[in-house]
Amino acid sequence: MSFFDNTRDNIKVQQLTDEDRKQMFNKFRDAGGEVIKEKKKRPIIINREKQRELVEKMDSHYQQSRSVSGSSRRKSTFAVPESIVSEKKENIFIRMFDSFKTRFVLSFSGVTDFSGSVFKQKFFERYKSDYQTALAEMQLLYMDLFKQNIVLANRIIDQLDRQKPLYFELIEMMADVFDRTINGQIIDSFIAFPDEEQLVREYRNPILAFFKKLYPLYLYQDHIYIAYEKAILLQAKLDKNGTIDAGAKKKKLRNNLYTIFNKLFPKLYWLFCKYHGAIIALHHQSRIEEILLIGPDMKPGNRVAATPSSIDPENISRTIDQKNQIDREESENAKQILKKNTVETIPPHILKGLTEMKKMHPPALYRKYAEKDDILKTIGLSDKVMLTYLYFSEFDHELSFLLTTNKIKYQPTFDKNQKKIIYKAIFENFFNKINPVYDAFKQYFSAVEANNFAISDKPVSNEQYMKYSKRITETEKERKLRGLNARSLVANYMQKLSEHLGFVLKDINGLNKIVENSRSPLIFEKGVEENKIIRGMTIAQAFEYLYNFTSAFRYKLSPAGNLSGEIEISDNEPVDELDDSSRITLTESIPEDQLIDEDIKVVTGNEPSFKSSDKKELEGSVMSELDDLI
Repeated sequence: MSFFDNTRDNIKVQQLTDEDRKQMFNKFRDAGGEVIKEKKKRPIIINREKQRELVEKMDSHYQQSRSVSGSSRRKSTFAVPESIVSEKKENIFIRMFDSFKTRFVLSFSGVTDFSGSVFKQKFFERYKSDYQTALAEMQLLYMDLFKQNIVLANRIIDQLDRQKPLYFELIEMMADVFDRTINGQIIDSFIAFPDEEQLVREYRNPILAFFKKLYPLYLYQDHIYIAYEKAILLQAKLDKNGTIDAGAKKKKLRNNLYTIFNKLFPKLYWLFCKYHGAIIALHHQSRIEEILLIGPDMKPGNRVAATPSSIDPENISRTIDQKNQIDREESENAKQILKKNTVETIPPHILKGLTEMKKMHPPALYRKYAEKDDILKTIGLSDKVMLTYLYFSEFDHELSFLLTTNKIKYQPTFDKNQKKIIYKAIFENFFNKINPVYDAFKQYFSAVEANNFAISDKPVSNEQYMKYSKRITETEKERKLRGLNARSLVANYMQKLSEHLGFVLKDINGLNKIVENSRSPLIFEKGVEENKIIRGMTIAQAFEYLYNFTSAFRYKLSPAGNLSGEIEISDNEPVDELDDSSRITLTESIPEDQLIDEDIKVVTGNEPSFKSSDKKELEGSVMSELDDLI
């Protein structure tokens, strides 16, 4: 008996009348009770036979409809074959694998980071020290063989043509690989700004142009070595003086060819694959030539024996005369245009800065910042890096305190993206970057000291003379690189500082929201800052002076200025941008026995001439020697 039956018996439901039951039900409902009717769940019964019949009927219906309308459906629709779908999937996989492999190889070989978007600094350092030198020396060897002695060169060419005309053709093509324009596009940006990221996509054109010149020669490596070796041996055999060291030239030839084809070429190849987006095997010559647009005239094998070459004496003399005439005309025209338009094309704020910098006499700056240093005493005012150092020291001692002084009250501002900008912190950061600039100058001065020591260490024997020349070449090369790095660092510093100063100065002359007390005078502490060159100025005038100075300093270090280019100031090179005939002047109050540099002599008037005492012909670096030979 269930619990419900017991309850029903206890309350004696069966003895109640219909009226009593109705009253009890009403009381139950008034008290909040509710009657719930529950239906019993029906059990699920699966009829497998009916399912089979239904499936058979649907299959037969589908087959009939497919047989009736199959032909028309084939005409209106196109089904993609499974082979094409699988081939597309396979191509996507191959491209992904090629991209990963290319990035991995470039990263592992020290060319780019793993993303393949930014060059590693190590690649440019190796290019500058090893790859560029090897290419230039191959061109130097060609010059030495065929440009020094025309008669001897013609005899060498005749002998090579008798054996195989391909030899001299390969020598000429190998010498032509080093292109100064392409080389400059690859390395100049790194030399100027070594700390900035060099993006791979920005070097696409020069890298592919370089690879285009080198790839046709890749398959002729052995022939190139044999051709140069035969030319060297013929030169040594035909030379009457017997001063040619064929063994040393062959050794240098092997090293340079190994550097070019075993170190540089693989890196260029993988960069080519990176730019193309797929890996193309080197032996697929026709495919690579099609992509690089290499025609038959750009490949070896076109030369015929006894063909007049570019070293024909008449052609050479005629070409040299024409080139000299063109150079003279261009030089005269450039001087006239420079004299007429230079001052007019310089922006007004740079012109004001150049006028102020002209008042900073280099001899006075020399006595102030360099006279007490033993190393700096050996460097004259004809050194552009030295002049850059003096101007930068003057900026540091006279103007840099404006970057950190508490007398200027800055207000925070916001850029277009509502990002908060605090110029006090920005200028303090520029002040902290002064020491790294001085470190770059110290490296240059150390390179000058090493170069002077190498020059003073005179050789005794012929063997020592070879080492002596090589040592001088290396130290001079290091000096040029350090000098270029120091000037580039200063130019970059002044460029960025002048941009921020220009923005603040524009705000001072406009809304005046950044500097709260821009119209207040600068109050100098007695005995500490009272002798600064900006004494008596307001804060706005001091900002304008500093902006003009930094802009003018950057201009002097640009290609249009007088502190760029070669380290030494040439005799016919203008020192002042405001006057192409001006030179660094020494005031008459300076006695002749107190001159800073013995190479600077005072002449009548205020214009000295630079004369070198004890000039000696030393073997220059690879690049300068190449310029002389060309």
